[in-house]
Amino acid sequence: MNAPAQPVQLARPAKLPDDRPVLFELHERLDAGGTAEAWRMFWDAGDYVADESVEYEVRDMQRRHWGVEGERVSCRSGRMPDDAAHVWEVVSGGAPWYGGALTEDLTFEADAEATVTIYGVARTVTVSDRFLSFGDQLDSGTSIGFVYDLQAGAFVVTEAPCG
Repeated sequence: MNAPAQPVQLARPAKLPDDRPVLFELHERLDAGGTAEAWRMFWDAGDYVADESVEYEVRDMQRRHWGVEGERVSCRSGRMPDDAAHVWEVVSGGAPWYGGALTEDLTFEADAEATVTIYGVARTVTVSDRFLSFGDQLDSGTSIGFVYDLQAGAFVVTEAPCG
C-alpha cells in the first residue's frame, strides 16, 4: 500500500532589505566630493513631496557633480569606508547640462550670475567664461547653456546664440 502523500512546501525566498535608492531634494549645490543638506522626498497623491521636518546630509563619494539647489538626487544608505557612521551616498541625479539666462554681463575669462529654473523655481548660479574670445561679451538676459566642469569645480558656459 502506498504511504499518504506529504504536503508540498514551496520555498519562499528570504526577504531582502529594501535597497532601492531614496529620493532627496538638495538645499544647496552639491559639488564633486562634497556634502549638501537635503530633504527626503516621499510619493504622495501623484507627486513627490519633501518632508521638511528632518534635514539629511547627502554625500558625493563618487567625486561627481550632482546638482544645484532644488534638484532631486537618488541616494543609497551606506557607511563611510573608515568609519561606522551612516551616510546617504548620492548615486544619480542632477542634470548633465543646464539652460539658463545671464543676469549680468559676461566678459572674456570672467564670471557672472545666471538663473536656471529647477522644478519651476528660479535659482541663481555663478558661471565662468570658457567660451568667449578676447574683447567679446554676452549681455545680461542672454540665453546660455552651461555644464559643471569637474576639473575647475565650476559651471562653465558652453553655448550661447551667435552674434
